[in-house]
Amino acid sequence: MKVFVSPHLSTILTAVLLLKSHPQLHDGGITLVLYPYAKEKVLGASTWPVSREQLNNFARALEQATPGISFDFSLMDAFEHPNCWFIDILSDEAQKNLLNSKVENYNVMAPTHAMLERHYKAHGEIENAEGFYDRIRLLKQKLRNELTHEMTEVMNISPNNKILLVTHDSIL
Repeated sequence: MKVFVSPHLSTILTAVLLLKSHPQLHDGGITLVLYPYAKEKVLGASTWPVSREQLNNFARALEQATPGISFDFSLMDAFEHPNCWFIDILSDEAQKNLLNSKVENYNVMAPTHAMLERHYKAHGEIENAEGFYDRIRLLKQKLRNELTHEMTEVMNISPNNKILLVTHDSIL
């Protein structure tokens, strides 16, 4: 069974807690597919995105603590700079370009988090309401249409299967 999950640490933990008693956990396992477009809106430090490396470390710890749970990073790894995936999901091109211009090193997250914090303090938001709405529309479109090929060819999911998406906030 595959479950799409926002790559927000608390959402991943929510998914594991929700699914830890699911029968599929002991009958083939459950794969949590980290789905960047389902990321909650950045509202402050508690919702800062984390790097691909931090997500990997968190996922490995959860896999060890919860036998039957595994993680799929393929949708996240499709981005040009997986450590800064959260910039790539923004729908506002001007905001995306501004943030990309401030990234000093796509492989080192500490300066990137400092840059995000400075940007947030100066501008009050990383993603405005309109940009968030556009990203959610894109998420819905991808879940309806574009993932059909990905689901059937790459992830080996039947189009007749139900899709479960775990996210926090008012995404859907």
